[in-house]
Amino acid sequence: MGRNKILAQENRFEGELIPPLRAHVPGKFLKTGSFLVLLILAQVLSLQAQTASENRTERDAVIEGKGMFQQRCSVCHLPLVVDDDRTYGPRLSAETVTGREAIIREFIRRGTPRMPGFQYGLEPNEIDSIIAYLKTVKKAESR
Repeated sequence: MGRNKILAQENRFEGELIPPLRAHVPGKFLKTGSFLVLLILAQVLSLQAQTASENRTERDAVIEGKGMFQQRCSVCHLPLVVDDDRTYGPRLSAETVTGREAIIREFIRRGTPRMPGFQYGLEPNEIDSIIAYLKTVKKAESR
């Protein structure tokens, strides 16, 4: 009697013949299962990160914009010395930006004769964040 025939006879259940099981490779299932679990986990994490970046709040944009402004713009648009109000470029505030977002966006992107353009140094969303931050800045009082 062949091995399959013996297995088939031993696996009888209430008079029905259960077909013999195929040979099982123990490590293959674990490797395939682990790979599938990791693949699904990577997809879920990727979707969460994408959703988080798409659902960026105005507050997040203002925080990012403040950092970008301090890093890229403050050297010219804020006073460098505590006792001196002079700046190289104009002082910027919500009054400067509100209602002129498209114009300010182009100034930042292309620059002016006195200001460098940042089209290669800043992404469009970073420029938008700077503008969002500037909309929260109160006009500085002159001394």
